[in-house]
Amino acid sequence: MFKNPSFLFDIICTAAWIILVVRYARKGFLSSIVQLVGNLFSLLGAKELSTACAGWVFEHMLAGGFRTQIAANIAAGGAVDLSGIAEKYAGFLPASFRASIVAACERSIGAVLADNAVVLADSIVENVLQPLLTPVITLVLFFLFYALLRLLVSMLVTVLYNMVDTVFVGQTHDPYQMNAVSMATPVFMILMAFGNLFGIGGCAFISRSLGAREYERVKKISSFSFWGAVFVGLLATLALTLGVSWILPLVGADASANIANISKDISGDAYDKLVQNYQNLEQYTRDYLFYIGVGAIPTVLSSAMSNLVKGEGAAKVSMFGMMIGAVTNIILDPIMILAMGMGVKGAAIATSIGNTVATLFYLIYLKVSRTMLSPNPKHFTMKGGIFSGVFSIGVPMFFTNVLMSLSNLVLNRLLNNIDVLATGGMGIAMKANMLVVFIQLGIGIGIQPLVGFHYGARNFTKMTKVVRFSMVCTLVLGLILTALYFLFTEPVISIFMTSGSSGSAADVITQQNYAVKMLRALMVSGPFLGIIFVNNNAFQGMGHGLASLILSVSRQGFIFLPVLFIANALIGLDGLIFAQPIADICSVIMALIMMEVIKHKDKQMLKPGIRKA
Repeated sequence: MFKNPSFLFDIICTAAWIILVVRYARKGFLSSIVQLVGNLFSLLGAKELSTACAGWVFEHMLAGGFRTQIAANIAAGGAVDLSGIAEKYAGFLPASFRASIVAACERSIGAVLADNAVVLADSIVENVLQPLLTPVITLVLFFLFYALLRLLVSMLVTVLYNMVDTVFVGQTHDPYQMNAVSMATPVFMILMAFGNLFGIGGCAFISRSLGAREYERVKKISSFSFWGAVFVGLLATLALTLGVSWILPLVGADASANIANISKDISGDAYDKLVQNYQNLEQYTRDYLFYIGVGAIPTVLSSAMSNLVKGEGAAKVSMFGMMIGAVTNIILDPIMILAMGMGVKGAAIATSIGNTVATLFYLIYLKVSRTMLSPNPKHFTMKGGIFSGVFSIGVPMFFTNVLMSLSNLVLNRLLNNIDVLATGGMGIAMKANMLVVFIQLGIGIGIQPLVGFHYGARNFTKMTKVVRFSMVCTLVLGLILTALYFLFTEPVISIFMTSGSSGSAADVITQQNYAVKMLRALMVSGPFLGIIFVNNNAFQGMGHGLASLILSVSRQGFIFLPVLFIANALIGLDGLIFAQPIADICSVIMALIMMEVIKHKDKQMLKPGIRKA
């Protein structure tokens, strides 16, 4: 019984779950529930996925090579050394376990002719190597899937965090409050981009410095990143509180400009209603931006610090800080938006408070833990390669995030010129589509270490198999999610916006119709998004950071923006709606071509050292 690896594997998993329950029962209630559910989900999912995939991995990635090599050895030597084969391919396993498998195989192949090398090799692979190696493959896949699912859980928290404001603002039944959130989102994304500039740049720099045992440099990096984030947050606070009137025209919420664009054919009560709606839109957007500005410092700082603590290896602390901020926001949103009747203003305040709570958590962690990170100003410096080290890594990601924000800003302005309700509809559709994007992005991020390992070993065959298998997984998952979204589009949209006693029922229905049409348009490219993310992260694993950057900025910038303007000029509203899926499909083709070109060049450059699968 205890020699059965599957049985032992089940025992290990059960023990792990018990340990998790005991461990988290000793913590706070909220921490216990969030972390325990995430870990149990990841463990269960990893166990089922690893068991299901292990046989496929052995058969399609290993068995063929084993059969060829063993058949060649049999043909050349004229004899079968089963013990030697087991030792060669599974020598790391216990000798007693190997011996039992070999003995069973000797009994099963006794009737096979010695000169039939191919048939004999098939029997050896099936009866010796497969039972020996499949449990090992299962265990490896278990840890891989566990890490991937934990990443997905973290991303789902991020998705929920980004969705929650839109969901509760939608319950005000006022489409113009929804529009205000959509118009202000690019500004909020720029704040997060600055946080990532210092956070991601500092994270990688800190990791390298810790590896080199340069602990004083770690203090300088963390202090520079911390106070850099504070400074940028302070500038954002001043801009969004004192200079919000200059920002409103940029995001398309300036009432006078929108009123001037009202058609001359509209007059009377209809004209007065539009004027009032545009004035309300300006006030809602002003309120949202103002209170986001009040909390700009903790917003930028929490984003930066979540990455900085990750650079020191405290990934759980990073995730828990994000969860605390998200949960705080989720709790406060219905209270402030609905119960207190603050509407979109309450959404901004809840977001700022959530980021403040997350920031306080990270500060407490720095105070009470044995960390090398330091927010102390005495360690602040821009000299000694600190500035260039942080910015050389952070700027590409910053540029990508800012470009995404600007492209959303341009899209909002163009939609606003056609129908302001369409802007809110697109905002709803994009929030709903985040689930598809983040899940496929998680798979792409998960393969990066595997790609890097095989690339470093110059094993292009296995690297290619990993990339192709991951693309197939994202394609299948994308097809399933796309089908579900197409079948349940209206119910999904109704989560974000419903009709009610307040607001205009006609405007709500119009915005819902826009959102339904736009979500279905976005899902046209839904099955293929993972191909972009898989190849993008594969480029990073291969050390081709420039290729990764080009692909990232092309999807939301160099391809998307020209398509946006051309489609708008040719088709109008439908062109704007389908601009993103067109850009996505072009980016998919671009990603596949770039991968083939890069693999060909790398193979030629590293040809003498290439190892076969």
